[in-house]
Amino acid sequence: MASSTDALRAAPTKLAGFIDLNGYYDTRGGAVFTINLLADLPRRVQYFSLTNFWGPLNGSNPVDVGSVYSEQHLRWRVFKNVPLGLAGQWAIRSEARNDLIRAGLRWYTADTPGLDRVFDAINLSYALNFYPAQLDYIQGGGWRSQLEHAYRLKMLPKHLDRRIYVSGFLDHNLWAQAPDGAPVSRVVTEHQLGLRLFAGLHVVAEARYNQYLAEQTFGVALGLQYLAPFKVLP
Repeated sequence: MASSTDALRAAPTKLAGFIDLNGYYDTRGGAVFTINLLADLPRRVQYFSLTNFWGPLNGSNPVDVGSVYSEQHLRWRVFKNVPLGLAGQWAIRSEARNDLIRAGLRWYTADTPGLDRVFDAINLSYALNFYPAQLDYIQGGGWRSQLEHAYRLKMLPKHLDRRIYVSGFLDHNLWAQAPDGAPVSRVVTEHQLGLRLFAGLHVVAEARYNQYLAEQTFGVALGLQYLAPFKVLP
C-alpha cells in the first residue's frame, strides 16, 4: 500500500491565482503602492498576501517610504463539500514589536447550501474569517480577536462584459476586557470600484476608513490597477 507521502507526490500539481498591482493617490496627502498575490494550491490550500507601501507626497524626498504594512494569509478548506476551513494570518508592520499572528476559521459563505444560489444570482462572492486567537505585543491583558469580511461584486457581468466590479473588506477588531480607556472595537475598511480599460488595466477609486489613525480617519484613493491572473497546469 502506498504511503500518504507517495500519494501526495503522485497527485497532479495545479496552481492558479493572480498578481494584482495597484498605485493610488490618497486624498490625505499620500501615495500608496499595493501588491496583492493569490495562489490556489493543491488539496484546497490557498495563499494570499497584501503589501502596502505608503509615502507622504509632501516629504523632502518623494521616493521615501513612510510605512509598510503586509498580511500573509494561509487557508485550508479541509473538506471539499463543507464551507468551513482553517485560516491563519501574519500581520507585519513597520518598526519593531508590532507584528501579530492570528488563527481561526474561514466561512466560505457564498458556497453554503441555501445561500450559494442567492450569491450566484447577484454575482457576489463573500467570505468571513473569525480569528479568536491572537498573539501580539500589546500590553494590558484582555482577549483580542478579529472578524474579517471580504467580498467582490461583479456589476451586470453579462451586459458589461465583466468590465466593472466593486470589492472590499472590513476588519472588525475586538478587545474584550480591555483596560480602562482603551477602545474595545476598531474598524478598518476599504471599498474599491474598478473599471477595466483594456486587458488587465483598470482605473480605480477607493473609499478608506481606519479607526487606528489619530486623525483623518477617512480618505479617498484614486489610481490604476493591473490584474494578471495565472494558471499553471501539470
